Amino acid sequence: MTLLEHLQKDLDIILTLGAVAIALTIVGFIGWCSYRAHRTKTRILPRQDSSPLTTQSSSPRSTKSTKPTAIQVRYTRDTLPIAGSYIVFTIELSWEAKKKVVEKRYSDFDQLFATIKKEMKPMKVPIALPPMPRKSLLLKFDQAFLESRRQGLQFFLEFVMRHPILSEFASVRAFCGL
Repeated sequence: MTLLEHLQKDLDIILTLGAVAIALTIVGFIGWCSYRAHRTKTRILPRQDSSPLTTQSSSPRSTKSTKPTAIQVRYTRDTLPIAGSYIVFTIELSWEAKKKVVEKRYSDFDQLFATIKKEMKPMKVPIALPPMPRKSLLLKFDQAFLESRRQGLQFFLEFVMRHPILSEFASVRAFCGL
C-alpha cells in the first residue's frame, strides 16, 4: 500500500466520522426541540379565542385625552411547538368604559424601545427609559424566564404609557393600537 493510498483511506475514515458526528448533532437537536416543545406545550396554553378583544366606546377621542387606568401584559401562547416558535404577549389597556387588547412579540417591544430612543434624541431633556428584559435563546420558553420577561415588559409599558411626553409619541400610540 502506497503512502497516497494510506492517506486516502485515513481521509475517508475521517470524513465518514465527521458525517456521522453531524448526523448525530442534527438528530440530537431535533430531539431537543421535540422535548422542549412537549415540555412547554403543557405550560403555555393558547388563548381560546383568536379574535382581538376590542370594545369601542361612543367617543373615539376618549383614548387620546386620558391615560389607561390599568395596563396588563400576559404571555398567552407559543405559536408553534417546534424550533423557531415564539411567545405572543397580550397587552390589555383599560379605561373606565373601554378596553383595548393587542398582541405583540418581544421583538415588537424591542423595536418600540429603539424607536422611542430615536425619537427622544432631539429633545432637550433626556428621559431615562427602564431597561428592556434580557434576551435568551435557551431559556425563552422557561416559565420563570417568561414571568420575569413579562414583568419587565409590563413595567416598561406602564412607564411609557404613564409618561406625559412618551405616551403621546406616534410610535407608542401605534404600538398600542390607539
